[in-house]
Amino acid sequence: MNVHDARKSKSIKVLNLYYNNRPVVDFSELKNNWSLWKCAKSCHLTFNQTELKVDFPVPITACNLMIQLDSFYENLQALSLEPLLCPRCSRPVTDEHRICGNCHEKAYQCRQCRIINYESLDSFLCNECGYSKYGRFEFNFIAKPSFIFDSMENDEDMKWGLAAIESESENAHRRYQELLGFKKPLLKIVSSIGENEIDSQQKDSVQQIMFFLPGPSCKIKSKIALLDVLNGEKCKAAFNSVSKIVQTLQGL
Repeated sequence: MNVHDARKSKSIKVLNLYYNNRPVVDFSELKNNWSLWKCAKSCHLTFNQTELKVDFPVPITACNLMIQLDSFYENLQALSLEPLLCPRCSRPVTDEHRICGNCHEKAYQCRQCRIINYESLDSFLCNECGYSKYGRFEFNFIAKPSFIFDSMENDEDMKWGLAAIESESENAHRRYQELLGFKKPLLKIVSSIGENEIDSQQKDSVQQIMFFLPGPSCKIKSKIALLDVLNGEKCKAAFNSVSKIVQTLQGL
């Protein structure tokens, strides 16, 4: 983590990193559902620390990550001297109702999305977009693909696993059939490269593909262009999809 343009009035004291290794369709399923999260690391920072690096001797496997800013340092003297600035025109706001005298905007609005957090007017992060007036945060993770899932511990886990296996198996079959469907057109195009004419069905496909090709590529022979799209794009996408599904099923 790197913090840019950090203010000295308020900074992170404790940062917690949570992970979840269950894929979800809607991220709202994970919101406020702490039973689905596991704590990977709790980091205690010094006042106004702007860099943090966390290493895991044993790598964790995760589908989702959550960073929790648990507690903060507050420099009361710096906070008292820090002027309240208008989020629109950046001028100091002194009105008792916190209304900017220049542009008449409410000073407690988020500078980025204009939402007001009435539960905590001086919150560290905007509860809508995540913007912070106390610094710009940059998070980087080093990771690689993994298809290992958590072990099943109860009936609910078993039901989820069976449903996932059924869904992924259907997807694998559909993508495999799609991959097989490219075999005949590819063989037909390869066998007819030395010929001058192609059938009407291939002409329609060629015209559609050539329409989307950029100017310089239009000089390529139509059959070569069609072969490149079928094999280099469509077949490759279907093959990669089948490979990932098979690895997922092996992990389950």
